[in-house]
Amino acid sequence: DLTSIDTGIVETIEHEFPQYGASYATPVPEDLRDKLVAIVKTFILPDSPLEINLSSQIVAQSQAFVAGEPMACGVLDEIKNEVIDMLYSNVYIRYCESHQ
Repeated sequence: DLTSIDTGIVETIEHEFPQYGASYATPVPEDLRDKLVAIVKTFILPDSPLEINLSSQIVAQSQAFVAGEPMACGVLDEIKNEVIDMLYSNVYIRYCESHQ
């Protein structure tokens, strides 16, 4: 099920775009670079307009990607997992506690 919270981005790429032969280590396809750079500049880079608090490792990989280096598709899953963890620990638990 591609809509499950447990479904990874790499798994979705494998399913929807089998021509890429995506794996965790596969570089993000070049035809997706511009769109991903826009997302990174909006949400991930330091001082971006809607910056989210991600690990320094992900921020560094994202900065390198914007500078022109390749990024492994697996980094997208790492980003997704960090966001899900933050939503769970910072939003969901508080929501549940306030609505008991």
